[in-house]
Amino acid sequence: QKGPWQSCHCSTLKVSSGCSSEMNKFDHMMRLLSSEVVGFAQIVAIDVEFSLLTRVWCIAELVMASWCGMPQNVIVHSKEALDQKTATMELLDVRRAEASCPEDKELIMCKVDTYEEQTGRDFNSKLRSLLLDETTGLLVAWSPYISIERAGSAMDGGMEEVVIDVFS
Repeated sequence: QKGPWQSCHCSTLKVSSGCSSEMNKFDHMMRLLSSEVVGFAQIVAIDVEFSLLTRVWCIAELVMASWCGMPQNVIVHSKEALDQKTATMELLDVRRAEASCPEDKELIMCKVDTYEEQTGRDFNSKLRSLLLDETTGLLVAWSPYISIERAGSAMDGGMEEVVIDVFS
């Protein structure tokens, strides 16, 4: 098994690349979960440096959740961190994002290219709009009442409390 992750120790064959890969079906799985599991949502905790937005898998999953109509909620460290990174986010480019494995980036970029060819739309514009649109952007709608400080203190009460706070 190559890659930075740990796989289970069962006897099932692990396939991490090619058509039989379990990894390349994330978009199908997100669509399925979004349509079949009542209340399924994406909660994204963004680190203080916003480095999450430099990872190709994270970007792909953010956009895919939006396309599926999946409810999305964002937790950021603070309003100050958000303000400091807004200019950087206005220049986000999935092609500059990184992956632990080159094959992962190649897979995601293939899906991005297919999207752009089929729709005639720019993926990066969709990404930036998803985050920063003045009326619907995930980060514009962010509330300082849902911050990492609040989420961290709620962790003592269990994850359910954080999820309830986010959806309240």
